[in-house]
Amino acid sequence: MEENAKKMEEILAKLRERYKHVDSLMVSTKEMEDAVTRNDMESLELVLAMRRNAMERIDQIHKEMVSVVEGLPQADKDKINGILHRGEAPGGFDDPLMGEIFDATRSTAQLLQRVIDLDGAINKRFQKEREAGERGEKAAPKGFSASG
Repeated sequence: MEENAKKMEEILAKLRERYKHVDSLMVSTKEMEDAVTRNDMESLELVLAMRRNAMERIDQIHKEMVSVVEGLPQADKDKINGILHRGEAPGGFDDPLMGEIFDATRSTAQLLQRVIDLDGAINKRFQKEREAGERGEKAAPKGFSASG
């Protein structure tokens, strides 16, 4: 049982690390918005590289968590996968770490949704500016693609 507790603590630590990187992604998304607003392509390139690094690290942490989860007994694996992949509430977890894992997963998902929403708003605004630029009304930032 102690081995399972260590694995659960490792999963929780990885979730907390993932949250830090999602928070970094939020910061860089806000910086991206600022760079686009200022039409500062040099800053935009740097911010996009920071975002890419954060996303790569988030993906790596996810892979590491999946590996740790695979080492759990089937019942715990099913519960953890329910939390991580389907957002299922802990219900009747015997282990308080499960509740902490659920809370960390939920917090990260909420922050990630805010990043996605902000990213979508930036993209929409850029697309409007781009369309206006194509009509000759207002120039859109050069080198920035509204589709990506």
